[in-house]
Amino acid sequence: MEGRLHSVNGWPSQLMVINESPYSIQIHWLDSAGNRQQYTTLEPGHNYRIDSFGNHAWLIADHGANCIQIFGLAANGSTITVS
Repeated sequence: MEGRLHSVNGWPSQLMVINESPYSIQIHWLDSAGNRQQYTTLEPGHNYRIDSFGNHAWLIADHGANCIQIFGLAANGSTITVS
């Protein structure tokens, strides 16, 4: 799916990522061309709130930059828990 999913114009929305795994994870926004733009590295036991837009694409990667989850942000926001 990575490489096909990309961000398009949308409306204000929020993303909350919760890292319940024992490992650090990377949070990436996928731009209009589908390229990764890293936002942050999230340590175990932490969470991160992002002001974004509905229809924006996001990718969660493991500490080795391997995709573990990819999704489009919903209009009413999303909470993603990595365990």
